[in-house]
This record gives sequence, C-alpha cells and structure tokens, in this order.
Amino acid sequence: MPNWSREQLAVGALIRIADATEKMAQEHNKLIRRCERAEKCWELARNNAEKAERSNAALRGVVTKMKRAAQAWYRSRAEEREQ
Repeated sequence: MPNWSREQLAVGALIRIADATEKMAQEHNKLIRRCERAEKCWELARNNAEKAERSNAALRGVVTKMKRAAQAWYRSRAEEREQ
C-alpha cells in the first residue's frame, strides 16, 4: 500500500466527488430533455385532438344540412305526387 499524504487523499476524494457531481448533472440534463420531449408530444397530441374536434363538429353540421335538404326534397316529391 502506497504511503499517501493527507493532501493526496483529499485531492483524490475531491476528484471522486467532482466525477459523481458531473454524472448527476448529466443525468439531470437527460431528464430535462426527456421532459421537454414529453411536453412537446403532449402539446402536439392536444393540438391534434382539438383539430379533430373542430373537424368533427364541421362534419356534423354538413350531415345535418344534408339531412334537412333531403327531407325538403322528399317533401317536395311527396307534394308533387299528391297533385
């Protein structure tokens, strides 16, 4: 076993602490990037859902309009037959 001085032991400990701190910072940065990606995905999904809701509402309006037009057409045909 080498004969380490107190100063050498302290420097070695500080190096190990610095390495561990750097590793923690890297993991923290990874988590931050992962969270940002998740937020972007959530925002995209929310925008797509809102777009689909608006599209569905517009299509429901078109269907209602077509039903009314069809009913009016059938009524006019029925009136023509009665005459």
